[in-house]
Amino acid sequence: MAQTNGISGRWPLVSLMTLGLAMPALAQTPAAASGPQQTPPPAESARAQRDVVVVTANKREESVQDIAVAVSVVTSEKKDQLGIISVTDLTNVTPGLSYTPGNERVTLRGIGRLTNSFGADPGVANYNDGLYTAFAVFAGKDSLLIDRVEVLRGPQGTLYGRNAIGGAINTVSKRPTSSFRTDFEFGVGNYGAEKVGVAVSGPITDWLRYRVVGFQEKRDGINLDYGVGEKTGWEINDKYLEGQLEGNIGDNFSWWLKVADTNYNKAGPPGGRTATFGTAPILGLFSTGGIVPNNGFAFSTNPSLISFTQLGSRKDNPFATNREHAYNTNRENKATLPAYDEAILEMKYDFGPVELKYTGGYSYYDYRLYSDADGTSVTSVTYNAITGIAPISACAGANALKGYPVSSATGAAAACVIASAPRTINPDVLNTYEESRAFFSNELNLISTGDGPLQYIFGLYGYQENSKQPGQVQQLVDEPLASTYVDTVLGVVQNPNRYNQIFSNTSLFNAYGVYGQLDYTFNDQWKVTAGLRYSKDTKQSEELGFLACFIICGVDNLNYSRTAYGALAEYFDGNGVAHRHLKGDYQATTGTLGAEWRPLPDSLIFAKYSRGYKAGGFNNLGFGGNPYTRPEFVDAYEGGWKQTFADL
Repeated sequence: MAQTNGISGRWPLVSLMTLGLAMPALAQTPAAASGPQQTPPPAESARAQRDVVVVTANKREESVQDIAVAVSVVTSEKKDQLGIISVTDLTNVTPGLSYTPGNERVTLRGIGRLTNSFGADPGVANYNDGLYTAFAVFAGKDSLLIDRVEVLRGPQGTLYGRNAIGGAINTVSKRPTSSFRTDFEFGVGNYGAEKVGVAVSGPITDWLRYRVVGFQEKRDGINLDYGVGEKTGWEINDKYLEGQLEGNIGDNFSWWLKVADTNYNKAGPPGGRTATFGTAPILGLFSTGGIVPNNGFAFSTNPSLISFTQLGSRKDNPFATNREHAYNTNRENKATLPAYDEAILEMKYDFGPVELKYTGGYSYYDYRLYSDADGTSVTSVTYNAITGIAPISACAGANALKGYPVSSATGAAAACVIASAPRTINPDVLNTYEESRAFFSNELNLISTGDGPLQYIFGLYGYQENSKQPGQVQQLVDEPLASTYVDTVLGVVQNPNRYNQIFSNTSLFNAYGVYGQLDYTFNDQWKVTAGLRYSKDTKQSEELGFLACFIICGVDNLNYSRTAYGALAEYFDGNGVAHRHLKGDYQATTGTLGAEWRPLPDSLIFAKYSRGYKAGGFNNLGFGGNPYTRPEFVDAYEGGWKQTFADL
């Protein structure tokens, strides 16, 4: 997409040569630090003017070259220059970082999360302006919104606590300015792409400042869906609103507040729809007690097939056939975010030698993904079905074939078939994946600000997460037979939504932490660091499981949940849905120990040990036989050398 940015009314042009020259200088380009800043000491060398990228990796503002942390920093300017518009792009300039957008999974140094179940925490901690979240998507926000992204590699178990065994990602927003400023961007591109954003910032009084941002991006579909006859996939309709206030009360107290609201509709997000598979009861291959779906049955030469109906005329999966980026389904895959709300508050009080800092916030989102679970454009199939089996003992085993295609009765079973009749089924299955999640976070820090050799930071932390995850809900939307099912205990149960599969969980997690870190500088060359943290996690979750078989399963509509989950469930409710409760308490002590040596003013050589902790949890999406996961620990031994070279 072509895009032009305007900053304070100017329209800068960035050439290809400029982009190439900028790439090696990721950690050397000036970036405005967010929030109130201390006046830096007078520059004593060229180094003092070059190392101006400010980070908060140690929860205090420091130069990126002066901290013994493996950290990569990408400023908003670099995002524009290098064309970084997503977390995926961020991986190109951040060693050790990988990201899978289709299921929003991030890893650092090979450590992350493989499951999509909320019961298992991620291995990389993500912070949005100091507020912990379990996802990394904020690191890909537009440069109009964020000041910088800090990627800390390796365990960060002291200052960042739980779930930072692979590392941590800090996303820092742009903040209000002391003088009036307008930032805007506008872009247009093919496929009807439009992008517009405006940010206005400035003073209200001499002690109060503001920033207001509005952002919208649209794009039509790119890939053809032969079933619906329209371009779909990669559609975008994003909206974002943000408001900030920042102020000072007297000389010692400062505060900052951000509230944000966003929503989007996307179709065929990256990673989706390219290798569809089905769970619909389309006839084909069969196994004992159920059906192994074969989405090609309607397009086959099976002798039992009489007719079928479909949307469009194509009879294959375009991607599987010739790697064509197109689809052949009767419904559009669509990801929506109907609501995302966020509020973050930061307060600081300067006592002179120490600063007391509070960071707290709340975020909530509701996410929904709709997909064509059968992966075809077929809407109905008519076939010659077995309706009668000879009433003799030799054919008793063949009774299970009732409802199957006549062609499925082979060998001795074929002689047992005494009656058949046409049967029509409607195999379209809608799959819905949902997430509803709320995060609450409170952190209190006592941070030294003096010039003495001993520097310290102490902290108290509290966190709560509420979530509901209907992770897989499938419905036979057009099949009347699915309006009821037979439960072995309850009898006939009404099923107005025509569910044939439900896996869901509702969870409540709490986490607490207390920590401290000391730095002692012996002289201009030597410094040591020691830190310790105690973390405690309490978790509880209720898991639901339901599995029904329609059309072909011995009987036409049977609840298999009691058979599949009987030994695992605590109880079955009035609809025959299995329930079980999972609980876990976890605690750990982690820390760090390191030494720094500066043989030259522009050199930093360090060695450190860090221990990281990831809380245990549950595999609470799918009624697995072994749902509990144990805590994870990572012990990392690291050495590094940071060197600033004089400009040539």
